Amino acid sequence: MSTSLLEAPHSTSANERRIAPRAELNGWIWLVDSIGRPVTRAEFRDVSATGMRLRVPLGFGLAEGQQYELHATPPTDRSGAFGLRTRRWARIVRTCIHADTRDGEIELGVTFDTRPAMSRAGVRWPS
Repeated sequence: MSTSLLEAPHSTSANERRIAPRAELNGWIWLVDSIGRPVTRAEFRDVSATGMRLRVPLGFGLAEGQQYELHATPPTDRSGAFGLRTRRWARIVRTCIHADTRDGEIELGVTFDTRPAMSRAGVRWPS
């Protein structure tokens, strides 16, 4: 297991597994489970062709090996972002607990999967 506890926002680890260059981008994305339930919103910190680095609040039971569909548009937005690809499956490959925020956060390293995206009709968003 590669879960670690950090006080600093970034780590230079010997366990570095990135295989593609990453662009520093900040924004929000939603994690949706395999049966279409929204789990939580995550802040992304950087993105590459093969994965992302995300931060989420503690308490959602997120762990290495789990798969989630990442949604770029909010649950209430049915527009599909002007026809752009807004959903992609990803697997959690790294976790790191951060105690540098008031309530604590967990940083996730995810790799993109080739699994096809779920139909929007199959996703049940909370009211």
